[in-house]
This record gives sequence, structure tokens and C-alpha cells, in this order.
Amino acid sequence: APAFLFKDGFDSWRDTPRYRFDDPKDLLHAVKARLRDPAMKARVKRMDRWFNIVAAALAVAYAVFQGMFVGAISRSYATVFDGYATADPVPLHQSIVVQAVLATLCVFGAMLFLYKSGIIKVTQKFRAIVSMAVLGYFVFALINLGYALFFGGAPFGIGGSGLLGIGISLFATGLAAVNLAIDFDNISLAIRTQAPVNYGWTLALGLVITVVWLYLELLRLLARLRS
Repeated sequence: APAFLFKDGFDSWRDTPRYRFDDPKDLLHAVKARLRDPAMKARVKRMDRWFNIVAAALAVAYAVFQGMFVGAISRSYATVFDGYATADPVPLHQSIVVQAVLATLCVFGAMLFLYKSGIIKVTQKFRAIVSMAVLGYFVFALINLGYALFFGGAPFGIGGSGLLGIGISLFATGLAAVNLAIDFDNISLAIRTQAPVNYGWTLALGLVITVVWLYLELLRLLARLRS
């Protein structure tokens, strides 16, 4: 460690050496020169290539797992509400799964229009409020799950299929919808700042997670309404 760190009465703001951008011997210039070295460039390029492969593999694996998970949940809802396991299922346009998928597409399109038209502006305050709401809803969801599993709660947990339960589902659906605006803004920001291409996998994965969350909340809302 540098000797100045062990100086008596060390003050980080006063005693830490200041970097001079106009000094070619400065550490910052040495680091930049090292990064321009062909061998270092080749090493960074190899690391970046492996990162792309790993990120793509993880994203695809997660998408497959989430597809199986969502498919199993959709089938269970279809069995209960659509008579999927009987000889006389409901018509396709009345299927709760089909209606949830169509509703998800409609909400996605509406939020994209609201964001692109500037009606919804994603600011730092907007992000902070939505983040706190998501955190609060996550804590509530854990409590709700414990109530339904261990305390003999209603099938949908707190609120059941009554007005309270429908209100909770409407809030959760709206929360998932506004998260789409944040995802759109993240993508727009990455394009404007010319972010690395591999960052696209992270943004795509975040968008998929939000869309799946929205679909599950709409499925839950339709199930509560039908109950």
C-alpha cells in the first residue's frame, strides 16, 4: 500500500495525491496506455467474447426454464377455469389463458405508446417510487404466500376473490405495467449512449421478466374476477 495511507493524521481529501491529466507520467495515462497495448486488447477481446457466450447461454437457459414454469401455471389455470381436462372445454376465445395473453399484448402496446409519445416520462423520481413500490409488493407477496400455504388462507391468499383481492391484483398489474416503461427507458438509454452489444442480453432478459410478471398478474386478476 502507498506510504501516504499510514501517515499520522491522514486525511483522504487533503493527503491523497491528485492526478494530473496533463502529466504523461500520471497513473491514469499509464493505465490508458496499457489498455492500448495489443496484447491487452487481445486479452480483453477474448474475455468479452467468452462473456457474450456465457451471457447468451444463461439467458436462453433462463428463458427455457421460465417458459416451462409459465406453461405449467397456465395449464393449471386452464384446467380449473377452462375445463381443459374435461371433454367439453370452453371455446378458445373464452379461454382464460388466451385472454391473459391478449391483455398482456394490449398493455405492452399501450405502455410503449405512452412512453414513446412522452406521456409517461421516466425520471429518477419515477424510478425511485416504482422501485420502492416493487420492493413493498415483493414483501407483501412473500407474506401472502406464507398465509396461503401455512395458515389455510383463501386460494388467492389475502383478499381472496373479493373486492380487496381484485384491488390487490389491479395494483400489481399496474405496477408491472409501469415497470415496462422503465425497461423501455433502459433500452433507449443504452441505444443513446452506444452501450456494448452484450448489454442487450441483460436488457432483453429484464424485459422478458417484466412481461412474464405482467402476464401472471393478469392471469391472476382474470381468475379472481371469474371466481
